[in-house]
This record gives sequence, structure tokens and C-alpha cells, in this order.
Amino acid sequence: MVHWMSGLLAAVSAIAVFACDPGPRAGEPPAAAPPADVTPQPVGLEAALDRIPIDARALVLIDGRLYERIRTDLLAYTRAAAARRKSAIALLPIDGLDDREPPEIRRALQAWRAARPGLEGTLFVGNVKLPSFFMPRVDTPSTRLWPRFYEDLDMTPEQKVPPGTVLEACGPDHPWPCVAGLERFTVPEHDFDAWTLGPP
Repeated sequence: MVHWMSGLLAAVSAIAVFACDPGPRAGEPPAAAPPADVTPQPVGLEAALDRIPIDARALVLIDGRLYERIRTDLLAYTRAAAARRKSAIALLPIDGLDDREPPEIRRALQAWRAARPGLEGTLFVGNVKLPSFFMPRVDTPSTRLWPRFYEDLDMTPEQKVPPGTVLEACGPDHPWPCVAGLERFTVPEHDFDAWTLGPP
């Protein structure tokens, strides 16, 4: 399923996440935070599945430390979004989420989607790590953050060009991997540089 989280994925700051929703429509009362007895509590990444309702359509993931600072506003935001979209959104404060490596988070997302096939997307709040991707084009020998790693849970990412490899200028004697526009280029540290698409 390509781009599982298309339209819903964001790696954003606590401020920007609220800017992406206009809030209640004119004439609607503002959403209130849920009572304290239903306020989500931080949970470990591996134990979070039990917190996702069977009918959930989307997730909001946040590090438990940041959650304690913006809990009231984030609860109100999530409730308002769920009411507007008329679908369940699970708010998951995760202990140490911002410290987890991207493959760990991706594996969790894959497991949650398999167990809750109605899920359509995830919103990241805070400083969730993104992996790096080297050379998005043959003439662009740079390393960039790669949100697609979380957007397409069916693709297989790979690192085919090890860091430290010296790439020569592209030509008949130097097919891929090579570099365009430079005589040579030393590959920097990076996580991935290739991927195989999953099913459409």
C-alpha cells in the first residue's frame, strides 16, 4: 500500500501541529479536553497496540515528555479533529519516542497497521527522528532527511553505496553508482540511498 500516510503524515513542532487544523467551524463550541480519567498516559512503543481502538482511522504520536507539557492543547486538538472527520483518532504518548531510531518506529507502524487495518495515517508531534537519504538524483550528491521512510510502509529501503565510497564521474567507464557534474565525490554518512517499491 503505497503512501499509506499520504496527507496525514507530518514531522512537526508542537506549535506547527496546531496550525494545520483551523479549529471548530463558526458557531461550533470549542472542543474541551476529555476528563482526567480518560486522559492517555505515556506507554512504551512495544506496548502501544493495546491503546489503539479497533475502529481507529488515524494516530497522533508524541514523546511522553513533550506530551506532559502540551497535554491539554493536544487532547483538545485531537478531539476536535476526530469530531470534524467523524472518525476515531488515537492519541499515543510514547515513552522516549524522540530517542527511538527510525527503523524501530517504522516496524511499530507496520505492526499497528497489520493489526488495525482501518488505520489510514499518522501525525508525528515533536522531534521524531527521520532517516537520511543520499543522492536523490545522480546530479545531486547530497544527503537529505527522508519522510517517505514513514509514508510508504511497503517499500524496502536499502543502503547500496557505503559511506566513504569514492564515486567517479558518470560515463561509459563509470556506470551507476557514479556522480554527474563532478570528477569524483566521497559518499558521506547516510542511512539509505535506494528503495524497492511495494505493491500498488
